[in-house]
Amino acid sequence: MRPPNSMEADMNETWETSDQYHGELLRDGRYRVIVSKDGIQWILQRDFSAPGRLRGPNWRAIGYCTTRKALTRLWREKTGYDSAELNALLEICEASTEAGRVPSCEVDMQYGPP
Repeated sequence: MRPPNSMEADMNETWETSDQYHGELLRDGRYRVIVSKDGIQWILQRDFSAPGRLRGPNWRAIGYCTTRKALTRLWREKTGYDSAELNALLEICEASTEAGRVPSCEVDMQYGPP
């Protein structure tokens, strides 16, 4: 098996459906929250891969949000529970800007969430 070339590796980090996407903020089981490529919204994704799948996760968007309130409501609706980790992360993000909108939660492309 040949190692991926640098172009393939770069593409894996920039595709929103990639398991190595650089804009991931939170992962909890089969759910995760990412910042969209253009930084204008949060995306709630679910892993729809079948158990035992050899190719890795199959991340698909199940909701798009531009406010903290909408994201926490969507998380609760889709997962069936509140996430203390998500709430804590969003509080940190909200403290850095007004209204808890997405730009307050920018992801450092090299090091991950703030």
